[in-house]
Amino acid sequence: MFRPTLLLPGDGQGDDALPYILRHELMHYRRRDIPVQLLSLPACMTHRYNPLASATPRLVSAGINLACEQSVV
Repeated sequence: MFRPTLLLPGDGQGDDALPYILRHELMHYRRRDIPVQLLSLPACMTHRYNPLASATPRLVSAGINLACEQSVV
């Protein structure tokens, strides 16, 4: 959260997609998505018996990734 690091595979696959991957990850950094995802976890822990609350972290993550992909494309 304080020093974000991007780890990439070293096998050389997808070299043509690398600029898009980097833009996508940069959007996560600009939008400060990591703290937003961390805030969804206490909601899940507080309401752990609610089935909708257990899906909150997955839904937040999917929405964040979709927003970043749309901004890149």
